[in-house]
Amino acid sequence: MANITNKHNLPQTLVNLALRDTYSRGNANISVTELIGSPRIRILRSEMTNKNMIVTDVSEILWPLLGRALHYVVEQGADEQHVAEERLFTQVAGWRLSGGIDLQILGTGADGERQVAISDYKMTTAWAVMNPKPDWERQLNCYAYLVEKLRGWTVVGLTINAVVRDWSKHEAERRESYPAVPLVVLPQTLWSFAERERYVTERMKLHQDAERRFDWGEPMPECTDEERWFRPGKLAVMKEGRVRALRLFNTHEREEAEEYARENKGYIEERPGENTRCDSYCQVAQWCDQYKKLKA
Repeated sequence: MANITNKHNLPQTLVNLALRDTYSRGNANISVTELIGSPRIRILRSEMTNKNMIVTDVSEILWPLLGRALHYVVEQGADEQHVAEERLFTQVAGWRLSGGIDLQILGTGADGERQVAISDYKMTTAWAVMNPKPDWERQLNCYAYLVEKLRGWTVVGLTINAVVRDWSKHEAERRESYPAVPLVVLPQTLWSFAERERYVTERMKLHQDAERRFDWGEPMPECTDEERWFRPGKLAVMKEGRVRALRLFNTHEREEAEEYARENKGYIEERPGENTRCDSYCQVAQWCDQYKKLKA
C-alpha cells in the first residue's frame, strides 16, 4: 500500500505501519480472502495497484492496522497444542491457492486420529457479532479444506474470535442480544469435505473466468448485492412534526404502506436503496463501470 495520506494528522507511527504492510499471499495466484470475495474488486484493485493509482488515507484503515496486533497476540499466546499463523498452499483448477490460518488447535480422536479445530481472530463491531457475516463461515471452511487436503487431519470445529472494538458495558447490561463481553467466540458451521471442495473449485473458476474476460476486454461479472453491501430501498410512513418514521415498509409493500399512512394521517417518503460498500468503502469504485451505471 504505497500511496498513504494523513489528512487528519494522525500519529506518524500509524502512517509508518501502513507503509510497512507485510501482508503477502505468498507464491500463489490467489488467497482465500480474495477467493471468497468479488472477482471484479480483486482484479480492479490489482490493476490500479500496479498503476500506482490507489490512494488511501490512514484514517480509513485505522481498524485494520490495529487489527494486526491480534496476530501478535495469537503467536505469543500459542502453546504446544497450537499451530499459530501458518500459511498453506495447494493447486485448484490450475491456480495456486494460499490461506493464512490464525490458529490451529491440535487434538487426538478416540481412535488416535489427528484432529484440529481452526480459529480466526477478527476485530469487528457489535453489530457484526449480532449479525454474523456469511464470509466468516466461507473463509474458515476454505481453511478447513486446505488442512484436510494437505495434512489429512480431521477438522472438528471452526470458530471466529471476535474482538468487539465498540463494545459498551451499558449496552451489554441493557440489551439481551448485545455481546456480554468485548470478546465473543462464534462457532461456524463446518461443511463436509465435498462441499468445501466444490465451493473452492467453483469460486476459483469464477475468478479465472473474470480475469480472462478482463484480459480480453470483455465485461467482467458484476458484484452481487451481497458484495456491494446493498441495502434495499424502503417506504417510510412519515407524519408532520415527527423526525422519525412511524413505520418502514419494503418497496413491494406499497399498498400496506398507503393504508397505514391513511390510518395514521401520514404520508409516504421513498428512501432509495444504498450500495454501502461502493459508496463508502470500495477502493476501486471510481474505476468500476458497474458502479458508474448504478450511480447514473
